[in-house]
Parts: sequence; C-alpha cells; structure tokens
Amino acid sequence: MPGIFQLENVSKNYGYRVLFKNLNFHFQDKAVHCFLGPSGCGKTTLLKLLMKLEIPTDGIVHSPQGFKGVVFQSPQLLSWRTVEENISLPLELQNKNKERIQNLLQTLKLENSELLFPYQLSGGMKMRVSLARALVTRPQILFLDEPLSALDEITRLQLQYEVRSIKEEKELTVFLVTHSFTEAAYMADFVYIFKPSGKIKAIPSPLKSNRTSELRYTDEFQKWVQVLEKELWSE
Repeated sequence: MPGIFQLENVSKNYGYRVLFKNLNFHFQDKAVHCFLGPSGCGKTTLLKLLMKLEIPTDGIVHSPQGFKGVVFQSPQLLSWRTVEENISLPLELQNKNKERIQNLLQTLKLENSELLFPYQLSGGMKMRVSLARALVTRPQILFLDEPLSALDEITRLQLQYEVRSIKEEKELTVFLVTHSFTEAAYMADFVYIFKPSGKIKAIPSPLKSNRTSELRYTDEFQKWVQVLEKELWSE
C-alpha cells in the first residue's frame, strides 16, 4: 500500500540462522511501533529492513517515500562542531535554511547549549542533540535504535515523555527498538514482541495517545507492563 510500511511474507536469514520467517505486518501511519525482545532476536535487523539498509532473504518490504530521521544508540556527534552546527548538518547537506533550529533547541531544552562542543555535554544532552539533528529536516518517519538505553533512569524517563510528545505534536510515524518493558509500554501504540521461539506477535496498546508522566504510576500502566512480560515468554 502506498505511503504505508508493510511486510509481505518477509524472511531474513544469515546463512543457516533464521531470524524470522514469513512476516506479514501492516504498520499504521502516525503511530509508535515498538520492537521489544532480548538481544540477538532480530529487532534491529527488522528496523534496518524498514529503513532499506538490509535486504530481505525472501518477501517484499514496502517503505513509503518521505523524509526520515534516524537516531542510534550512540549519538554519533561530530566532535569539532558545536551543538548548533551538529544539528544544522542535515540542512547544510540539503542546502536548506537554518531558521527551524531555534525551535528545536527550545523543544529539546538545548537553548543555552548551542555553542558547546560534544565533549562538554552529558550523555543525555548528547542524545538530545542527536534527536534534534534527526528532527531538523521535519521528517515524517523517525527510526530509533535503542537511543535511550545508555542513559541514567531519570534522563531516560524525561526523554521518553519528550519524544512521545514530539511524536504527537508533529504527527510522526515512529519505529523504536528497545529491551525495556516499561519503555515499550509507555512509548508504543503497537508493541511487536520478539519471542525466544522466533515468533513475533503484534499487540495494540490499551493506553490513550496523549500520555503524561503520571501515567506510569497508574494500575492501568502496571497491568500493561505485566501483559508484555507474560507475552514474551508465552508461546
């Protein structure tokens, strides 16, 4: 279907190792799709298939046109460029003006850090810069490959809320890879559980789209986390 991510009978092998077989998924537009499971189960490989960085062994991956932003586990900033210069790099490569940078600096709480260099930033600040750089081209689709996994818990929770809020404000389609049950529960509209058996199960979130920080303390949220935990180990 044009404009929509879709997998048709997609399989991926590395030699004799089968990561997944005959996947058929239709990913809803303007939603957060979270790939949840243990290391080595194929989460990042599936993300790369959707990004067209990998080719399926069999099947077809439908990937829509449009600007895409990518944030990896490591911020991958250029050490010789300031915060503002790192964020502006995609605009320079596309010969676009830099007026939109100021809004992103404010959105991601970087407005007093634009002249700093990466070595002067905390891990959380570096990730904010990486997110701003991914968003500066105004993408319709955002790929997140465990970008928050190395951060301290407080910063991680703050950024989960901010990324979710940005998604709602800009109506983005987001794909997120994570090992965290609570992160998947809070961030996702749809969770794709990569089971030890090799199966992948898609589960829609019971939570509302607009999510507050207080949501984490509700019985509804805790029950949703428990559902994801039980689903991972069930067949």
